[in-house]
Amino acid sequence: QEQEMRGRMQSLSENSLDVILRVMLDTEISYINPSIEPYTNLKPENLVGQKLNDTQLPNSIVEMLHQVLGKVVSTSEKHETELEFIGASGERVVTTNAIPEFDKEGKLDSVLFVLHDITHRKIIEMELQDKNQKITDSINYARHIQNAIIPSMKQIQQEFPNSFMFYR
Repeated sequence: QEQEMRGRMQSLSENSLDVILRVMLDTEISYINPSIEPYTNLKPENLVGQKLNDTQLPNSIVEMLHQVLGKVVSTSEKHETELEFIGASGERVVTTNAIPEFDKEGKLDSVLFVLHDITHRKIIEMELQDKNQKITDSINYARHIQNAIIPSMKQIQQEFPNSFMFYR
């Protein structure tokens, strides 16, 4: 049953759209799935067995992996971060989950990294922020024009005590 479960997990990892890699505490990559290829044009078999600094991975990825690895080693807890980098497919944004893995004695053994591409979501967020800013600017501009043209309510009520203003 354990062997069958490992086979299923391996199949799941191999077919995942997320980049999944296992880094040992000495920074050696012990596993990386094929999803790394579209981002870096590097084949997993060329990365496994190498230390992070010896790979041809983009520097921003290597630096982030080192930083997060250090945090996980010092806390023995899961860590999440976001990373922007330029890879083979252009500018990308990924969320990175670093999950500590322990041996049978409960000692930290390695860190499993799962990198999920959120580039499309970030682009949509930026577009929404831009549109929101334009709407806000338009409302403020209209308010500025109204304040310049329409007399204040105080002035109107001095001349017409039983009046009110209705903005439509």
